[in-house]
Amino acid sequence: MNEPRDMTGVIFRNDKRENDKQPNAKGHVYINSTKYWVAAWTNRPKSGGDPYQSLKFELADDKYQDHPNYGSMSPSNSDDFQKPAVDEDIPW
Repeated sequence: MNEPRDMTGVIFRNDKRENDKQPNAKGHVYINSTKYWVAAWTNRPKSGGDPYQSLKFELADDKYQDHPNYGSMSPSNSDDFQKPAVDEDIPW
């Protein structure tokens, strides 16, 4: 198996997005040999202008390993970033 390259990552479209609190895309990155989950939301300024991406990074540690959506990020299981419901009310 190939070792992940530092300072690289991937994100995939969230095909199972059901509301605005869920990210439009999600995946993972490696920074300083540490894996982080990343989620991206597409936002549109109220005053008009171009859409932009808002990002959230979270350390990919063992605290979610028992959550049913914990796992690798790939196009076939791109819903894996869904965190436990306790975090669903965070607007970003």
